[in-house]
Amino acid sequence: MRRLYAILLTVFVLAGVLADRSSAQPYTMSQYLLRTTTGSGTTWVPLAAPTNITYPQQYYYYMNSTAIQFPFTFRFLNTTFTNSNSFKVNWAGSIVLSQTYLSTTYDWYDYGYGGTMYDYRNSYGGATGYWTNGGMYPYDFTQNEDPNNGYYPSFKISACEGDMVGYYTSPETVGYAVLGSAPNRMLVVEALHVHSYYNTVESSLGGNPALEESHQVVVYEAGISKVQFNYAPQIATRGSSSSYSYQFGWGESYLYNYPNGSPIYDYENSGYWCGMHEQGNSSVLIGWNNPNKSYLDGNNAPGAPLWGNNGSGIAQYTQNAAGQKINYTPPSGYSAPGLGNGNSDMPTTSYMLFIAWPYDFSTDFCYMSLNTAGTKPTSPYYQPNTTIYPTVQITNQGTAVPNQLTLRFRTTVQGASTYVYTYDSVITAANLPGGFQSKLIVFNSPSSYPLGSSFTTGPAPGSWNIY
Repeated sequence: MRRLYAILLTVFVLAGVLADRSSAQPYTMSQYLLRTTTGSGTTWVPLAAPTNITYPQQYYYYMNSTAIQFPFTFRFLNTTFTNSNSFKVNWAGSIVLSQTYLSTTYDWYDYGYGGTMYDYRNSYGGATGYWTNGGMYPYDFTQNEDPNNGYYPSFKISACEGDMVGYYTSPETVGYAVLGSAPNRMLVVEALHVHSYYNTVESSLGGNPALEESHQVVVYEAGISKVQFNYAPQIATRGSSSSYSYQFGWGESYLYNYPNGSPIYDYENSGYWCGMHEQGNSSVLIGWNNPNKSYLDGNNAPGAPLWGNNGSGIAQYTQNAAGQKINYTPPSGYSAPGLGNGNSDMPTTSYMLFIAWPYDFSTDFCYMSLNTAGTKPTSPYYQPNTTIYPTVQITNQGTAVPNQLTLRFRTTVQGASTYVYTYDSVITAANLPGGFQSKLIVFNSPSSYPLGSSFTTGPAPGSWNIY
């Protein structure tokens, strides 16, 4: 009789592991990690029932909301906010957690002063082209807070910080919701139907008033300083005019000498900044890099995100084809691209910023292999008396490797109320994946385990993972 089996994998970090001290340990902006994830493009999901946010003067791009109670405990780098604190949301959908900014009505949008880049490739994405920066400077993410005049708030999280259509007729709405249950809640702030300033007011020069985007800022209760930026599919294209050699972007950004000039001038005014601003010059910014602005040196992946944390607004890092962080290296004599997104199309992937736990393991998949190499079989069904080898891929999403951990492998007959087979295996540090790496682990055949390893009683598992 054919039997279907369900598998439960549980990992316990055991002896030699120090208790986590994230609540006391100080961090720096350089420890933030960037990952791409789902939630944008075809996987975008708008809030089902947001609480709409109203402003003292609706449709003014520089307005702040009234104070809203923060829903849970969240650590912003080295400052902790709780439900005794409040936050504000500006018209761009950015979250401001600074408690000294709560009485400020305005949050004037940021100009990237002198923000010009030069494209010497004649078209985006060329294999040998590059950009050089002409002085882009993101004031909103590099200055000390000035609440008296409504500038540069500290503890700010932005998916698209820049000049919206504002006081022109706008369908934009901003709302928020708290999703999930403790200790895994999420605060989601959403800006819908956002239109471009220049594409609206410069329609006579080729701007496209139909250009529209929506975005979300997600703040996680779980994890360390973990946030995510989601983007809806872009509606319409950025307007352009061959007669005037312009292409208009988001906010007050535009390309000149477009599309075939050499160079093309990229003016990143109010450049749709994406990132986090702690205080002063402490910030991390993400460049969507869409279309590709990277100089392709054979190491970085075309179109991979760019980011930096030194306050310059210039790319320091990118990713290789495996998604790993690498330094961005421009060609000799040129600087890296700026991190403004004013002349980019909206991303089709989401970006997550977080600080990694020291120990954070997960299981990616498991199956029964027919050999000691852990090869995945083409069929999930096996003949009676077949020798099988439980196989699992473990990913270390933390920064360190423990001395050892225990992986508990459980198997039940589908629908059974007790375990048919369970076994704990201690895996030492030498056999574990390093930080941000994965490893395939193949166990001995169950028949080789000591008598008594099988038929352990207990409730049947409903899932498998590492805990």
